[in-house]
Amino acid sequence: MTKLGIRAEESQDALVLALAGELTSDTATRFLRELESALRTRPARIVLDAQGIEEMDSAGAAALVEAYARAKRQGVPLRIERLSDAARTRLAIVGVLDHLAA
Repeated sequence: MTKLGIRAEESQDALVLALAGELTSDTATRFLRELESALRTRPARIVLDAQGIEEMDSAGAAALVEAYARAKRQGVPLRIERLSDAARTRLAIVGVLDHLAA
């Protein structure tokens, strides 16, 4: 089983969190903890780079929706970019692709 890797990189105008591996019920809680840590740094915006997601289930999709909501509550714009096929398919199935993805 592949775990979820999360790499944080600061750019000029955003904190980029690059996700790799599985965003599933096994890793969603860890992802949200990492997001909370990122939000505490008060970035101008957060970009989730989802190109490396190899597997996503409904819990992973729900975690992305929750991430968006948490960032919005704190006034930090959040976008999901460079979706892998697995991420794009799952977000489309649950009906949030157009709302979350760039």
